[in-house]
Amino acid sequence: MNHPNFKQNGVAMLLLLLIFLIVGASLMLGTFNNRQDIYAQQQAELSSQLQLAKEALLAFAANSSAIYSNSRGPGFFPCPDTSNTGIAGTACDSSSVNLGRLPEYIEISGNRIFFNSYYVDTNRQFWYAIAPHYVYAETDEDDRNALNRISIDNATTSSRLTLDGTDNIVAIILAPGESLNFQNREAASLSADNFLEGGNDDNDTNFFTTSAVDPAAFNDQLIAITHDELMAYIGSNVATEIKRLLDADYDLQPDPKHYPGDPDAPLQDADEYHDDFAVVLARHGWLMDITGTNNEQWVSNTIYTLISATKASVTFNGCAGMSFTLNRDGGVSRIGHSC
Repeated sequence: MNHPNFKQNGVAMLLLLLIFLIVGASLMLGTFNNRQDIYAQQQAELSSQLQLAKEALLAFAANSSAIYSNSRGPGFFPCPDTSNTGIAGTACDSSSVNLGRLPEYIEISGNRIFFNSYYVDTNRQFWYAIAPHYVYAETDEDDRNALNRISIDNATTSSRLTLDGTDNIVAIILAPGESLNFQNREAASLSADNFLEGGNDDNDTNFFTTSAVDPAAFNDQLIAITHDELMAYIGSNVATEIKRLLDADYDLQPDPKHYPGDPDAPLQDADEYHDDFAVVLARHGWLMDITGTNNEQWVSNTIYTLISATKASVTFNGCAGMSFTLNRDGGVSRIGHSC
């Protein structure tokens, strides 16, 4: 008579149970890893979209003078969307922080300039804030005073934004995370506290990447635009405009023609020909210095050096890491890329 081998059956059961445990753990681990991969992909896409939005705003600000066809110069950002239409507002305050949604586009003279609308359909469209002075206010186009022009050293850091205490920031793009339990994104009014939190929703100059009080109740992600980054974009436009003026002045001269200064005295002190340089720039709408102001002076903040009769260089106060060589017979060559 054969008796069951209980010992062998017990071992088989243990092996079977172990197989089930291994398979189950593998499936759970696979699911966990898959979720991690999806999250990593989502974060990478979010970072990419924030960067694209930043570059779009910088490009707009660097060319704002041409876009608005004004004599106020470049460096101005569009108004945010505060009406939930997707369109940049037509009026915002140049003396205070402007906070609202990043517009999908701005319409000027029948033309649309697009920014970023990647997250619109999920009700997580980017928001953005602009520092006082850096937003374009159309109501005072003819009043070119100290609040209406951007220059290399134009405003104290007290009029800019801070991110985690770091200042020198002119604009911030904010990506709201999933709706938290105290936020109602179906509300009729477009209230910042239904999208942002932790001090990012109160329209002051201070912004944060985390909440020290309650980190679990915070999921905003931010990317900043600094004054130096803005100036790196503006600098190329300024150098190009300066070269255009110098070339026009050169063409008007009798022979021997030359850029401002004495090409036979290359070691002359800059002050000896800076006045000639200033006279040339005074023919320009926004490069000229404004009498009675102590900032926003492009002439005063531009270091002009004559290299030869047809060649000069410009560097800007407050942005020593960036300079340009202007060649009458060539173009504009950039030396250094940042402040």
